[in-house]
Amino acid sequence: MHSRLRWLRAFAILAALGLSGCAVFDEPNRPLLDLLDDNVAPSSTAGRWLAAPAALPVAAVAVTVDAVVVRPATQIDDAWGDTVELLWEPGDQTPFRRVVVAPVMALATPVVFASDWLVRSMFMVPDRRDD
Repeated sequence: MHSRLRWLRAFAILAALGLSGCAVFDEPNRPLLDLLDDNVAPSSTAGRWLAAPAALPVAAVAVTVDAVVVRPATQIDDAWGDTVELLWEPGDQTPFRRVVVAPVMALATPVVFASDWLVRSMFMVPDRRDD
């Protein structure tokens, strides 16, 4: 029993550390929750307390949708831009070298894209700015 409690504590600490950098805890990354807060939430403190039994489950769903749907969807273009910049922009390579390395880059493209998209979806990575 004690070892299970020890593992549970370790998992809770690791989860707290992992979630501390979660992108959804940053205000610009939760548009659905902000929309609800701006348009539906009562302005008075008493109204907020009275609405809490209904508002808390709705807010939990809004945060979940922001984290699972909205944030990942908004990071696809940035992840693709990172992938193209890392693998497919010529840099200082000769045309022959690019042809030789192209199959490896084609195989690496889905792995690099998926990894970058996952990291961008979960953590607060600054957006790419196309100049």
